[in-house]
Amino acid sequence: MVTGGNRGLGLATAELLAEMGYRVILTARNVEEGQAHVMDIQKRHGQDRCEFVPLDVSQPESIQTLMAHLKQDKELREGMPHLWINNAGICVRDEDEAAAVDGSGGREGVYQRTLDVNAWGPVALMDACLPGMQKRGFGCVINISSGDGELAYLHSLVAKRLREMKSKGTLRQYANRVASNQEQGLWPKGGGLAPVPWPAYCFSKSVLNTATRLMHAQTQETAAEAGRNRLRLRVLALCPGDVATSMCDDDAVVDAVSPREAALDVVWAALHPDECPGGFFYRHRRMIPW
Repeated sequence: MVTGGNRGLGLATAELLAEMGYRVILTARNVEEGQAHVMDIQKRHGQDRCEFVPLDVSQPESIQTLMAHLKQDKELREGMPHLWINNAGICVRDEDEAAAVDGSGGREGVYQRTLDVNAWGPVALMDACLPGMQKRGFGCVINISSGDGELAYLHSLVAKRLREMKSKGTLRQYANRVASNQEQGLWPKGGGLAPVPWPAYCFSKSVLNTATRLMHAQTQETAAEAGRNRLRLRVLALCPGDVATSMCDDDAVVDAVSPREAALDVVWAALHPDECPGGFFYRHRRMIPW
């Protein structure tokens, strides 16, 4: 399962997995693009290697439709793929682009929309897929994140709060409050939330990383309570580095790797559980700070 598979890293990852012999479910909000790419993958790697399912990760109804589709798939045990890659995301680089964000209402709208797609969408998908993976006894969820989501990039007060988070509910309340505070101007005072031109993106990926840590710990606790200490289920975050896609900053694109190169690291993380345990953050096949 690859979300946001109609372009860039998501498409490259879907194609690489199909090339390796996996059956891939490619999802995207843009139906026309998604279907066209799936047909292309089918032509080159086989009709049964890829299928398209429409998905808007920010819409609960769309997620429910996806999960209903998976439950009807007779090839999926417990209605779940072995590997789930949360790749779909958006990045708004400055306030001048706020009007281009669907549902935007100024700075607050940009933050909330970015959180809905980059953080709460993946969280909702994890809530939907992890119970089936737990019941089956194995699985891997990879959340595509960014080095901009490292806590070192955030205002120290915000970073401290995220480190202290113990539950998804508290995390959601705090993150949404931060988004709301942006309506009043730069917050916290003294430099703003993050020293980058895209602070909403930076914050959303930090929230996603925090949710990754919490949800991996939750799966392990649930397994221990059920007496299943050997549960082979991982939830991890992965930064692909600078990738030459539409989301890459103009200054970074010169040294960026191709989507295909970045996809190799994503697949490596999926196939090497001993070297890439769950609950952590990775880049270029190495663990990096939260």
